[in-house]
Amino acid sequence: MTIRIPLYQKLENTIIKLIESKVLLPVAKLPSESKLHRDYQMSRITIRRALKDLETSGYIKTFQGKGSFVKKREHEVGGMHYFNVYEVIKEMGGQDEVKLASFRLIVDDSLQSIRKKLKINDDDYIYEIKYVTTFDGQAVFF
Repeated sequence: MTIRIPLYQKLENTIIKLIESKVLLPVAKLPSESKLHRDYQMSRITIRRALKDLETSGYIKTFQGKGSFVKKREHEVGGMHYFNVYEVIKEMGGQDEVKLASFRLIVDDSLQSIRKKLKINDDDYIYEIKYVTTFDGQAVFF
C-alpha cells in the first residue's frame, strides 16, 4: 500500500523536525513565503496551507506583515513529543505494517493517574488500544 503525503504535509513535517530537533528555536523567525517557495519549489498556496496548519497545531505564530515565528510550546500533552512513525519508515525506504495487539474497554474507576492527566471522570470509559508497527518484519513501534 502506497501512502501519498501531500506537499503541504511534507513541508509541515520538515519544519516540525527543525523545531523538535531545536534547529529552529522558540521565537526564531521562519523564512519568508518567498524563500520557502524558492527553497522547496512549492506553490504559494501549498506554503500558506502548511504555515496555516503549523499555526493551528501550535508550532508557529504568524503576524501579518512581520512573518511567522516558532512558538514557545509551554504546554505539551503529558510532556510527550510526537512524530509520524509511518513517514520515518517511508523515508527509510521500508515497508510498514500495523497489527492490533490488544483492545480493552475500561469501564471502572481504575487508571486514576491517566484519568487525572486527561481530566476525565471516573465514570467515563477509557479505550486501551495497543498495536505494533513493523518495519520490514521487525517491530519498531508499540
